[in-house]
Amino acid sequence: MIKMTDFKTTAFIGFLAVLLIAASACEKPILDGPGQILSNDKQFDMNLFQENIEAGLGNQWAGYGYAISQNGQLRRSGAFGKRLAGNDGNVDFEETNPVYGASINKAMTAVAMLKILEGLGNGDAGFMLNASIAQYLPPNWSFGPNSPNITFRNLLQHRSGIASDAPIDYAGLRTLIASGTSANKNYVYSNANYALLRILIARMSGNADTFDPSDDAMSNATLSGFRRYMETEIFGPLDIEVNTRPFGNKPARYYQWGDLNDGWNMGDMSNRLGNGGFYFSPIACAKFLAYLNHSEDIISEETREVMYNQFLGWSDGAQPQNEPEGDYGTYYYKGGSFCNNTDDGNCNGQGVRNIVASFPHNGVEVVIMGNSRGGNMDSSSGLRAMLRNAYDDAWVKP
Repeated sequence: MIKMTDFKTTAFIGFLAVLLIAASACEKPILDGPGQILSNDKQFDMNLFQENIEAGLGNQWAGYGYAISQNGQLRRSGAFGKRLAGNDGNVDFEETNPVYGASINKAMTAVAMLKILEGLGNGDAGFMLNASIAQYLPPNWSFGPNSPNITFRNLLQHRSGIASDAPIDYAGLRTLIASGTSANKNYVYSNANYALLRILIARMSGNADTFDPSDDAMSNATLSGFRRYMETEIFGPLDIEVNTRPFGNKPARYYQWGDLNDGWNMGDMSNRLGNGGFYFSPIACAKFLAYLNHSEDIISEETREVMYNQFLGWSDGAQPQNEPEGDYGTYYYKGGSFCNNTDDGNCNGQGVRNIVASFPHNGVEVVIMGNSRGGNMDSSSGLRAMLRNAYDDAWVKP
């Protein structure tokens, strides 16, 4: 098990060195048995995996960055195109550049919620998932039909009976719970599920104390309380830099493929915390996944197994369109997208398109973050299929 200090020395100080040599690094064959005899079994070719990803992503992007890690260490990374294009300048995209994370944030919110439940359950987060959220919501909230029966698992799996277009602001969520929800607990993807987790995390961690019960005061308290918890208990200890505003030197703007002029400055996204909200780089996100999957510095191994087995924070594996099965077992994905012009659920404007993937068979994770919409890979299903094929096709005979 990788300890935090080991990770910093072997992985993330090492991360910087690997960035310099990754392009020329080659995979050594896996040797097995006396005499260094090569196995006839297929072996994973990291160089081929990287090539498959780059080919699959194509060039219809303003820019993108990616990071590929394995067993807690960065193995490959790269970038394409521009983070500032056209009238905004001519600045290359780099994998260390922060990008709006959009719904990738949900996986991070899920980890934070599980960490709190792990504490409440004396190490058994899985047991606490069955608890009703009602007792942890603000005391002045009222409940309509079915809403008192919503559990933490329901929210994390998008099976709460909450509609896909439900509000995500504090006042809207309070009204939603008071009005009641559907008794049907089928899968319905809704940002409101993770917006409610924002309120729960802030309150349950003791970071949302206020004597003013008004919606405005409680909204501010839960937004700032959630952010404080994430920064002090999740990102801070891992030395991961995030912000709810664009940051860094010449931060990225967001474009529509085919019109790479006058990009969109998204600005402060703190009102979307829980379901979104944070900016971070592909390298920073890869670091988060490395700690999640290859250490117990955030949550325990048992809790991590619950998170994966029940698709908490990940795209729901029970939905065929999410294509979780590959040649080497179950693959886990979480996409992220945001747009400044949406019509009937489809983006017709500038925005961001991201995805993370985890391939547990040999400890590989991938992060891809792009600053445009409208290209031929502008879909979560397309990116999932591309990554699945890129990974499966990277297993070759020696």
